[in-house]
Amino acid sequence: MTEVVIDAGTLTASEEDRTVTGLLVPYGEDCRSNLGKFSVDPGAFKLPHPSVVGFNVEHAREDSVGRATALQETPEGIVATFSVAPGEDGDAALADIRSGRRKHLSAEVAHVVIKAGKAVGGRLFGGALVQTPAFPSATLLAAAADTEVEPVQPDDPKAETETKTVTNADGSQTVTVTSTLTETAADGTTTVTKSVTTETIAKPEEQPAPEDQPKEEAPVPTATAPSTLQASAPKIEETKAATVFEAIRNASVNRASSDQETLLAALADIKTSGTGALPVDGVVQPAWLGEVWSARAYDRKFWPLVKNGNLTNQFEKGFKLDQGTAIVQPYAGNKANVPTGTGSTSLVDSVFQRWAVAVDIAREFYDVPGNNEVIEAFVKGIFNSYAKETDRWALEQFFAAAGTQVDADTFPAQYNPSIGKVLQVLDVINDSDTDATSIVVARDVFKELMYTPKDLIPEYISLSFGTKGEGTGDGITILRDKFDVLGDGQVLGLSSEAAHLNELSGGSPLTVDALDIARGGIDKGVHGYTQFMTEYADGLVLIGDKAAG
Repeated sequence: MTEVVIDAGTLTASEEDRTVTGLLVPYGEDCRSNLGKFSVDPGAFKLPHPSVVGFNVEHAREDSVGRATALQETPEGIVATFSVAPGEDGDAALADIRSGRRKHLSAEVAHVVIKAGKAVGGRLFGGALVQTPAFPSATLLAAAADTEVEPVQPDDPKAETETKTVTNADGSQTVTVTSTLTETAADGTTTVTKSVTTETIAKPEEQPAPEDQPKEEAPVPTATAPSTLQASAPKIEETKAATVFEAIRNASVNRASSDQETLLAALADIKTSGTGALPVDGVVQPAWLGEVWSARAYDRKFWPLVKNGNLTNQFEKGFKLDQGTAIVQPYAGNKANVPTGTGSTSLVDSVFQRWAVAVDIAREFYDVPGNNEVIEAFVKGIFNSYAKETDRWALEQFFAAAGTQVDADTFPAQYNPSIGKVLQVLDVINDSDTDATSIVVARDVFKELMYTPKDLIPEYISLSFGTKGEGTGDGITILRDKFDVLGDGQVLGLSSEAAHLNELSGGSPLTVDALDIARGGIDKGVHGYTQFMTEYADGLVLIGDKAAG
């Protein structure tokens, strides 16, 4: 496999989540080799799925310390983020970055094709943490033999082609075809590419002269052999290996004689499977790709819609002032009786929820290095599941706190009902003692909003939606309910001040490990805790269609 190494600029690292990010392949910067000067343009290199791009130190590929989690093409070049695996080797790599010993990324690219001063093909397969790049920014670190130049075709009109035929002592002929292509880049650099092909043609077999041909003899009556006479068996000539190879070579260039074709047809079949298969099951190995789909870390969408805090107590209690009517009233003055009023309070409780999962893992997954990848993917899946399920739980708490649905108004006929519900929920919350900051809508409502023509949006209202389930309405965030907590046609408005969510500080969930010595296992438990409290009920409003009848 043809490989090159491209050194790039410095990187940034996060020891908290064990990731490093940096410019892996710069664009538009000249690299020099004995083939001339060339550069890499956007799109020249194929980017595989990040999970198959390894990460090592100083290009020691047998000692991988991680793998890529993101590859992104930017105007400056290909930016990569690598996840550094836990363990001594990964810790050492992060320590090198922290100390400044190694602060550069270097790309590993296979099947590179260079033409007219530019890389026109290649596939990124790895990256390395290096100490000192050979050149500033980005440099090709490859000898001429490590690059793959597109061959010159003999029929290329821009090339000069020369054919030379030599007759050898054994009567065979050697034909040499040389094609030379000269190209000059915009900066004046001249690149000369030469392709040479050589073919040897065997001497044709001599046919006997006419006078040497046996003369046709007169017919001879058929003789009957005596019963005691035994006829000798016909002599079977042995086929030489040289004859077999010559037949194969001639057949590959469509010059096989009829005798040679018969010889080839008589050869035994050697196949990859079925009758005549050479390998038994398991001999031919598939390409191992590792984890073919590595789900990206789940980003909570609904949890951040209200205030977030640290969970310090299992239970939270508070009170709120209940005020049915205005306490302060108009006063007539002039010694008239002054109005009076009363107030009351009510107790407010929080909702506390526990989350957990525990498994007993065979310690071979940790002891044998080749098994680590599987268990790491499993543990990553646990943390992703926690983030997603607690995000769903948060939306369920918002929905429950909103209480009874408020029926949608009757809107002008020229506008679709979904726009009317969004504007209605904004009005209801903004008429209270707080302001709306976000809106969650059911799937059918979001779809109707997305397909609303711009001419059917009220003139002084701005609505904007994308294909990722998010949008804005007059600067207010609008999210599609991906968990189907809301019913069809429902719209939930929120004020970030109306409630709060708490979680343990310092990272949640917690991971607890224990040894199962008697059975050769490692017990892994994950525990999390969430807490929700409504502080201002009027800041959570649910709008929906009026029930039929």
